Amino acid sequence: MKDIDLYNVAGAGFGYDFIKKEKRTLTGRAGFSFRYEGYKNPATDDVKSAGLDFGMNHEWEFSNSKLVNRLSYVPAFENFANFTLTHESYYELPLANPSWKLRMGVSNDYNSQPGAGLEKLDTSYFTRLVLNWK
Repeated sequence: MKDIDLYNVAGAGFGYDFIKKEKRTLTGRAGFSFRYEGYKNPATDDVKSAGLDFGMNHEWEFSNSKLVNRLSYVPAFENFANFTLTHESYYELPLANPSWKLRMGVSNDYNSQPGAGLEKLDTSYFTRLVLNWK
């Protein structure tokens, strides 16, 4: 449980494709961010911090499916020990209609300095139906 009322990370920066093939990409990015975490509990201080933003995104398309991995690291300028680390990996399969896809995966959200009484790591396993509006 995170006890967060509002959470937002806004970032700007540059990206570079380390691998850019028809069926496979690996992109790295680096830039600046502003992180806001508003907690429901008034005893927990809200986080309002400028910082850095680093990330990696890997996508690999197979003949009838797709594998995606995303990793993001967002440290605060005022205290580099205060950071978030997010990870998402999923496998996506098209359904009978190619506009609909089934996505199964895991996401991890790590906060190095969560509010009082809150856990640092939040792991979610998911199954989603995705509709492409092409």
